[in-house]
Amino acid sequence: EAGQALRDGRCTRCESGEVCDTAFGSFDCPAGGYCPTGRAFDAVPCAAGSYCATGSTASTTCPTGDYCPTIDEAIIARGPIFTPCGIQAGAESPTPCKAGSFNNMTGARDASACTVCPAGSYCEESATSPTPCPSGTYNDAAGGSSSFSCRHCPSGTSSDEGATSCT
Repeated sequence: EAGQALRDGRCTRCESGEVCDTAFGSFDCPAGGYCPTGRAFDAVPCAAGSYCATGSTASTTCPTGDYCPTIDEAIIARGPIFTPCGIQAGAESPTPCKAGSFNNMTGARDASACTVCPAGSYCEESATSPTPCPSGTYNDAAGGSSSFSCRHCPSGTSSDEGATSCT
């Protein structure tokens, strides 16, 4: 019967996070898809803006600082995952926004959600907001990727936090 697996000579209901059928038995739901209780033979593909790790029972919304690509982008990034159930291709984990950019929204679907870090600040990988350069330093360029992007003010000048120049 669909949604059951042969275990120890008996048919039993498929558990959450498993894919199963009487011919193949049961196995963890593949990454890129999720498996509600009693799912037979195939996983539900994980939608863009969310991700599904191996054994997922539901999709997880992509966190701030990251994005979770569409199914087509996931195939391009890592290739399809072939399982006895067919192809699973959703995001298996969040993709971090690159250093020099940030994302303050959950459920981001692609890299376009990663905004370039403004001048006067820097953004490390997976940043959820820009970090302002500390007082006495400045960054006159957008896209700063670490605290080293903030340069010390020349002798005899100063700056407030988040400055793009010294006075």
